[in-house]
Amino acid sequence: MKVRAWLALALILCLTVSLAACGSNDTAVYVQSVSDLTGMGGIAAGDRFPGMVVSENVTEIKKDSEKTVKEVLVKEGDDVNKGDKLFEYDTDELQLSLEKKQLELEQLNATLEFRDYPGLYGAGQFNGSSGYEEAAAQGFVAGANAALKVLNRDPLILDRAGSYIGTLIDDLITKGVTDPYRMMTSRSEYRLVLRQDNADERLTPIGRELGLIDDRRWAKFEKKQAQKEAEMKRAEKTVFSPTDALNEVLVSCETSPVTTGVRLSELLRRPQVTYADLTPIDIERPNYPREIFESVETALKYEGYIKRQLQDIAEMRRLEKKLLPKEINYDEISGLRLEAQEKLNRVRPENVGQAGRISGVSPADISVLLIWLSAHNEEK
Repeated sequence: MKVRAWLALALILCLTVSLAACGSNDTAVYVQSVSDLTGMGGIAAGDRFPGMVVSENVTEIKKDSEKTVKEVLVKEGDDVNKGDKLFEYDTDELQLSLEKKQLELEQLNATLEFRDYPGLYGAGQFNGSSGYEEAAAQGFVAGANAALKVLNRDPLILDRAGSYIGTLIDDLITKGVTDPYRMMTSRSEYRLVLRQDNADERLTPIGRELGLIDDRRWAKFEKKQAQKEAEMKRAEKTVFSPTDALNEVLVSCETSPVTTGVRLSELLRRPQVTYADLTPIDIERPNYPREIFESVETALKYEGYIKRQLQDIAEMRRLEKKLLPKEINYDEISGLRLEAQEKLNRVRPENVGQAGRISGVSPADISVLLIWLSAHNEEK
């Protein structure tokens, strides 16, 4: 219960901040760094906010129209302390635009924690995304990781092959954004595996590890998985004789009849045939929920494509296990192209798999990186 309480508190806080960034009208800007106002989140001369300009003394803040803003709480000559509110404004009045300043996404790691500011997490529009769902997804990951860090537990990292949330975060921190980012299925190269019917299969075990899935729900999940496995085995073992009744069903489905015995799984692999079509002849079918049969049918129909995609996923995860040293200087690795060196030094990928997804890093660069990493590990 203690773990779940921590997680719930952190999630509520992060989701509130993330969603508020999407729809809040009243905005305030606070001093975040007294020693270095040009640092991350600080206010510096020339910085532009929606309809505002910060002057040289960092105290005189005006709208582009030269009209004084709604309220200025720090005036020239006043002492500026961390947490002081500089000004506040109404975003509707100032017509908040996409020019709103956002962080450099390369500053985040896969947990949405800032690399240079441990314990600080970012989510929502702050990260360059657009939309309530995207903000909520990031808020969940950031909030969960904040709680896990407090509890001194392993972080929550969702990869591209396990969820669309993982795809979203990986795109943001690896590829960056030039336009507000929206999550679409086409952004995932593993969308045959990231299906609606297997979402619980992919994510419920992770929720269980986090302490978010209670025993009742876990027992229900295990029962469903057992039924699915049993039905998959039954489909492979059940054989139908080439009877007139079977062939009538097949002809009605506009597929060729059979002259020899045929397995249930082979029939379901035909694009035209469904479980519902085979009901009259599949008299020993167990009384499972409809979603079990839908999931098994999908798995059988796309089995070949899914196996190929699982091989790609295995290769991706193999490369992601090859961690890159944090202190690595890519300019010193001979064989890397100049563009690759520049991109790798900026993004600072955590592993070879992530490095390969950076725009401007070619397969040849990854080969060079793997050779260098192998030699580096041998030296150790």
